[in-house]
Amino acid sequence: MAETSGEEKFGEYDKSILFTEDGYYRFPPALPDEKQESLGKWELPRTELELSEEKPLSTKVSSGDIVLLNGWNYISFPKSLLPYNGWNQAAYVFADVDTGGRSIFTYDASTGMWDSVSYATVIEPLVGYAVYSVGTSTANTNYYPPGQQQNPSITLYPGWNLVGYFDPMGNDNDDFLHAAMAREELESLGSDWCYYIGWNAASQQYETSIINGADDVHSDFRLAYPKKGYWLYMIANRNLAFATDHDYTCSAEWVGDYPGVANDLQSSDDEASGFYYLLSGDNKWSGSFIHGDSAANEDHWKDSEYGGHDDDFIDDTHFAFFAGHGAPGLIAFSDGISSSYLTYDEALWGNTRVDWIALAACMVLNESNNNYALWEDSFKGLHSVVGWETIGTGHPDLGTIFANRLRQGNTIWDSWKYATDSIIPWDGYRVGILAVDIDGNTNTKECIDDHIYGHGTWFSPSGYDVQFDHEFHSCIP
Repeated sequence: MAETSGEEKFGEYDKSILFTEDGYYRFPPALPDEKQESLGKWELPRTELELSEEKPLSTKVSSGDIVLLNGWNYISFPKSLLPYNGWNQAAYVFADVDTGGRSIFTYDASTGMWDSVSYATVIEPLVGYAVYSVGTSTANTNYYPPGQQQNPSITLYPGWNLVGYFDPMGNDNDDFLHAAMAREELESLGSDWCYYIGWNAASQQYETSIINGADDVHSDFRLAYPKKGYWLYMIANRNLAFATDHDYTCSAEWVGDYPGVANDLQSSDDEASGFYYLLSGDNKWSGSFIHGDSAANEDHWKDSEYGGHDDDFIDDTHFAFFAGHGAPGLIAFSDGISSSYLTYDEALWGNTRVDWIALAACMVLNESNNNYALWEDSFKGLHSVVGWETIGTGHPDLGTIFANRLRQGNTIWDSWKYATDSIIPWDGYRVGILAVDIDGNTNTKECIDDHIYGHGTWFSPSGYDVQFDHEFHSCIP
């Protein structure tokens, strides 16, 4: 068997990202008491050959202890710590950690040198800390309460930076920590970041690297996690900053006029408008756009890979609603002459922004022959889709009831079931949800139990290599 050369195996990646110019693997800096590792041309460390991650799920800040395992740990503090009684200083935060006589370190990217943390050092978000623990121990974390969190920022320099994680979609009233896709966490850095790598404290090894723009196991659609420290390789000076307050956006499109193709729909306008204007009136949400009839277009829902412009339309908003005709695996639009369609194989949702989609269209999540699963390849960061499993029915109040329940703090799935129950005329109608499964256990619901931002808990899915849950509900008139 012919041997695969390094150029063939890794040639799709810019050598300046994964490797030095002469082809050697670019390791993060070694700790002060360790020798810098060196690997030969095009040789990857073992952890780069097989995906290895620690995967904590969402956790409450009130129980957000940072647990250190035996050996070296790269950690961060995902919320600001209270300054009272020295609670934000290293002496208190690490008081119960046996470091075995080793210093706790941060990394000064401006000089390429390690800095020892003193007793009086203020522990801050966005800073990565290297901490040695003899056995298992827990840091002391007294966080600012929701509503009082600060907006953190940090200056980054070309080369390696040891950074902390900060929830890019959390807000000042949210008492949960959430994972996020690396591309969302680092979105403000554009193309100036190259390489993002975590540390598995249990195995004392680096995790598989995340590379800006990659689409395999190195994909930047993989998740980054709270409480972890990450090595980040930069090619320019940038400032990484986060806000604790967000304005989430919604969008809606509807079609009622289907000339010469299908029956016109009298309620589509009201359904979409009810959803859009009620949700956009929430103090955490605003409306981005609402389009109807000939102004609604399948290109607004179609990924640019397939000739569409969804990144300027529905995928540039957080929640999108469609009302119109549908069928298994498609939704139907009208150009005034004939219908045009968005099919499941033309959509990639979530690779820009959209997290949830509601399709008020017939049979889009049809269970027969697993038609609901047609949409699975359309998920690229999307959390869930709700829609009709059977033939649906239109009603002017559908969108209003749905948005009202969302604003009251009900889950998206429960709100959809309630809204459709409220408007059906008789038995025989069913609705469904297709949602990302986070932990591989279909007995736990994760994204099926999402609430909208600002009104409850939600789970962040990866946009790479995901699994799915689905549920159906027989509507009760």
